[in-house]
Amino acid sequence: MRQIIFLLGLLLAGNASAWMMDAEGFGDTPEKAKLAAYATLAGQIRSEIKSVTSASTSVVNKQVDSNFSLTSSQKSDLLLKGVEYGEVGKTQDGYKVVARFDADALHQTLAYYETQTAFDPFGISVRTAKEIKASLLMWQSLMLLGVADQDSEKFRQELDTRLELVNARLEKGLLQVHSNAPDTELQIDGQPLQLDQAIILRAGNHQLSLAAPDYKPLTKVLYVSRGSAQSLSEYLIPLSNEGQRIALNIGDELAGFVPQAELKTAMNEMGWTLSATSPLHLDIDGSSNVRQSGAFSQYDFDFNIGMYDGENKLKSVSFKKTITVSSSYKKRQLANKIMPEIRKAILLLANNVEWPAQNN
Repeated sequence: MRQIIFLLGLLLAGNASAWMMDAEGFGDTPEKAKLAAYATLAGQIRSEIKSVTSASTSVVNKQVDSNFSLTSSQKSDLLLKGVEYGEVGKTQDGYKVVARFDADALHQTLAYYETQTAFDPFGISVRTAKEIKASLLMWQSLMLLGVADQDSEKFRQELDTRLELVNARLEKGLLQVHSNAPDTELQIDGQPLQLDQAIILRAGNHQLSLAAPDYKPLTKVLYVSRGSAQSLSEYLIPLSNEGQRIALNIGDELAGFVPQAELKTAMNEMGWTLSATSPLHLDIDGSSNVRQSGAFSQYDFDFNIGMYDGENKLKSVSFKKTITVSSSYKKRQLANKIMPEIRKAILLLANNVEWPAQNN
């Protein structure tokens, strides 16, 4: 694609510094005359791009042509920067003025599109992604006019990268994986990939594997849906957790809400062994408040989860959680929504506690 656009640019660019387009506009006020000149100029540039595309059928594939057609059908107008206007003249019916667009103005316009189309693929909606793609296609179309300077390749590379990302955001799936463990190695479907980078994946199931020195490896199946953008923070469990004997205490006010079977399973996953006599103890305490609204109940929880060695607090995590459930199935719904939050807190503790040597 990049080579195609470059060749198209050569057809028109020639001496880029001398290249210029102009258009005349008329109106009953100087401002309206300038608006008319700008609109005519934008129309001429669209036509020029289309002309270059059509005249280069030996070089252009259908993708570029269809991209321009899609861009031309957008509701938003072509935005031009650096347009200069000549002296406004008086006519019998009003005013007239000439708008000029040269190579410097084209460069300014490309730089504008570069700024306006910067985006975080994990922080935008599908609707915003479509709007950005329309601007990127307009940027691509403007590249057909050619910019013969040192920034040309930079523009093309950045455009290619952003088009690839926005297309992946709309047509495939994006994944970004973070890990708490230093020197973590990531593999997806057996292929080594980089942490903290946008990864383009086809829709469907994928096997994700993480491994790091002194941590338990993690392997899981991840489903990627079309048009999704997922940012995963995976906590690997230190091997130092293995064999730690820990007692479990749940405060009276939360005892009826915390699913103890699932909690014990999560503790086993950490490598911990439940022991009622251990001086190390995991305390889950806090408060709850419930409000009824028709067929639904809203629970406000205040959790304080800590790891203690006798009376000495090693580490703690506090958080608030509001959960709305239907009154008919509230027990199971509450368990399903509370346990993931508790598990996150336990993972944080497991990765930050300095274990007493005598407990191994």
